[in-house]
Amino acid sequence: MSEKIKKYRIYIFEVLFFAALLAVDLISKAAAFAFLEKKGGSYVVFEGIYELIEVHNDGASFGIFGGQTTMLSIFTAIAMVALVGMLIWRPKSPKLFRYGVIAVVAGGVGNLIDRLAYGYVRDFIDYTFLKTFFGIQNFGVGNIADIFVLVGLLCLMVYVFFGYKEGDFDKNPSLSGKIPETVVVNEGEEQKPVKQEEEKGLTQSSDAISENRGSDDFAREDSEKTISEEDNITGETGLSNTENYVAEKVVCVRRKINSEIETDEKSCVELKKSATKNNARGDAVKGGADR
Repeated sequence: MSEKIKKYRIYIFEVLFFAALLAVDLISKAAAFAFLEKKGGSYVVFEGIYELIEVHNDGASFGIFGGQTTMLSIFTAIAMVALVGMLIWRPKSPKLFRYGVIAVVAGGVGNLIDRLAYGYVRDFIDYTFLKTFFGIQNFGVGNIADIFVLVGLLCLMVYVFFGYKEGDFDKNPSLSGKIPETVVVNEGEEQKPVKQEEEKGLTQSSDAISENRGSDDFAREDSEKTISEEDNITGETGLSNTENYVAEKVVCVRRKINSEIETDEKSCVELKKSATKNNARGDAVKGGADR
């Protein structure tokens, strides 16, 4: 049981994170509206900066698309299902992307619950400072869910412009065909970066030998050439310990392949000799019988 919890703990944490955001939104709406009913529908928190005001919003965030409750409810439901499906479909996607999506989903679901329960969204945050300092009139009144959606979208933008890497959304990043940037020589030893171009060249040479094992002459010539190149790489270029380790491992693999090729050659020669002797004996026996 503990193994299953350990395996799925990241998903459990994400569900709890979503539930916490949703609870904060719904509780804040209920508390704000209960408070504003006692204060006559509005309350000044900081003069010219931040106020609370009771608003029944039948549109989208910050009052846009007013009077489109049904259309917005359907659109929100479809968008939320699509986003959750994306998280499930790509469980190894980056954390910044995942938590940004979760924040957007939490805000969207919070407002969707309001539309389904009341026919409108409960807004109460009046951003008075936008009018005071920037001259923005009628910006609209919002709520905590709108803030979650905005923060989530900002996280997604930061990820797209600064954090995105090729292969982030592969189902199994370890099979994406990329060469790892680090190699661990021994457990506990510091990881050192390996030059990808050099490692790529060694790997391609090894693959070329293994793919052409059927041709003995070609494999032998290519092996002699690559071994001399490896001697130059490991002895003359002054590579680090980790890089030498990688090069030596590739050399060992290639020499093993050469040994197998030479063994195959010897086996073929011995079989040919044996077949020739057997044929000679057969001819001699046949000749004696004819006499």
